[in-house]
Amino acid sequence: DRPRVAVVVVVPPSNAGGENEESRLLKGALDAVQSVFLTTDRNRIFLVTVVMDGRGKVGTFEAKLEDIDAGRTRHRHGGE
Repeated sequence: DRPRVAVVVVVPPSNAGGENEESRLLKGALDAVQSVFLTTDRNRIFLVTVVMDGRGKVGTFEAKLEDIDAGRTRHRHGGE
């Protein structure tokens, strides 16, 4: 009955800033996704996706996203 949200987080390509820039970009993406789950009722979330512009899979990053999606991190339900 209520509107649901779809969120797209885009991680830009790294500009040859080395490992520090890559870590900063990935942390920023994780923080953005975590923020959605912390501030939005899970019942209202339709889709959260991360677009890795110019990258393949990043194993550790993907595992952290799976933890968020599975509810293994802090999140909201209903009127909490």
